[in-house]
Amino acid sequence: MQALIMAGWKPGLNLSIPDSLMDVEGRPFMEYQFELLKDYGIDNIIVCTGNLGANINYYFYKGQDFGVNLRCTNIEDSMLGTGGVIKSVYKYLHDEFYVISGDSYFPINYKGIMQYFIKNKNQGLMFMYRNNRFGTNGNVTVENKKVKNFINTNLNEDIMYTYANTCILNKKIFDFLFLNNHEAFSLEDIFNALIERDELLSYEISQQNIETSTIQGLEKFKEYLNNPVNFL
Repeated sequence: MQALIMAGWKPGLNLSIPDSLMDVEGRPFMEYQFELLKDYGIDNIIVCTGNLGANINYYFYKGQDFGVNLRCTNIEDSMLGTGGVIKSVYKYLHDEFYVISGDSYFPINYKGIMQYFIKNKNQGLMFMYRNNRFGTNGNVTVENKKVKNFINTNLNEDIMYTYANTCILNKKIFDFLFLNNHEAFSLEDIFNALIERDELLSYEISQQNIETSTIQGLEKFKEYLNNPVNFL
């Protein structure tokens, strides 16, 4: 299986390095991501890095020390948009692949969910959690296990689900969507295009992903490392 990690596009808690390289118990955060993905059968990883990505490329090089097949691609052209960045590595993509944020830690059954995705023969799958479990506002509406609406801003307490910053995409979407190579587009644009085609599966998970881009998120991740049972 394969995952694409988006990292190094904006300063994090430490303005000089991306959150992926934040020190957590003596190790950069991204090492924990690699270990998690490898444990669930993902051994092919593409890291798409932005203007802060040079340090990531240098530190991880080709990934041999972490037991994964790793490709770090530095893409400083932020005008591509997040969707354009994904398309820019098209030739390296597997038929189905995860898209994960570089500051997100999400211990879920990646292998089993990928099998579910392939079985259902859709072009995308969005992870989400119910807001009433965590007191958050929502941005996803669902009907019959399909995403019907997604908003990336102005989250609303009346909307039941929140996107968990992880998804699965089928490489074939770029055979019929966003064919203009000079067109900038976002991951949100991909979601909305798949929603129009009724091709975006929803997948509800029982826990929030941990995001280390905030002090609270970083502390929560440290708590998880000390006692992962309480998180799951």
